[in-house]
Amino acid sequence: MTPRRSTARSRDIGLELLAIREKAGYDGIGLANRLGWDQSKVSRIEGGKQAVDEVDLISWLTSCDVKYPQLRQLVNDNREATRDTWVVPHSPTSGRALVAEERAAKTITHYACVLIPGLLQTRAYAQATIGHWHQDEKTILLTVEQRMTRQEVLPGERAPKVVFYIEEGVLLRTASDAEIGEEQLLHLMFMADWKKVSIRILPTSAGVHSAGQGSFTFIERRDGILVARIDTRATALVMENEVHIAAYQETIKELDGLAMSEGQSRKYIASLVAGPREESDDDGRGGVA
Repeated sequence: MTPRRSTARSRDIGLELLAIREKAGYDGIGLANRLGWDQSKVSRIEGGKQAVDEVDLISWLTSCDVKYPQLRQLVNDNREATRDTWVVPHSPTSGRALVAEERAAKTITHYACVLIPGLLQTRAYAQATIGHWHQDEKTILLTVEQRMTRQEVLPGERAPKVVFYIEEGVLLRTASDAEIGEEQLLHLMFMADWKKVSIRILPTSAGVHSAGQGSFTFIERRDGILVARIDTRATALVMENEVHIAAYQETIKELDGLAMSEGQSRKYIASLVAGPREESDDDGRGGVA
């Protein structure tokens, strides 16, 4: 039987199965022996390299003593896993899935129109912003730690090339917060010097553009899979549909032409750190860095 095509949703399910196996007390070899499989099959499913069919999924779940309500939910989710567009509720597991996607990335492009991108946030900034959405201290701390874990993808030889397009208004709001704003802006200046990090500011003078409907992340994985993602407070919309992917690629080209260059962006951030922004003779528009 030909293995089912792996999608971002099936990779999410693979991570859930990994967590279930670990909770049941099995290592990969132990579960493979229990199921009569080669250990590499367990590894491929958990790593998102192979989608799991329904019979194998049920065998996995029953071997790990998963109760019926969770089993039914995972089976239903797996039936939808071949779709190229779906909504993923935010949860501890979905956070792990995003970490895995970013670590598998060759390139990441992020457009931010409201907040500093998560991969660039300081701990203080992350805690302050997440605290506006969640009241439970445990949830806040867990979400902050997941965000800090995501940032571990940036250093190292296998780090993806990451381009951040950030609206000028995001920086102005950040600069207005005396408590955490200066530290966050200094952190942006530091990150802008990293070899595989590019920070490009979208000046207000750029006007209306096709990304204006909301922040998004575009990931090109090392295996060639392209994924677009929109995060809201409660869910993420994940897309692998060719039409949607093409639309986001066009939007990224537009942003590239409207944004300040890397050098202009660094100077602009530095001006915010130094003090109130002075009126400039240059409207800040730039081409490709």
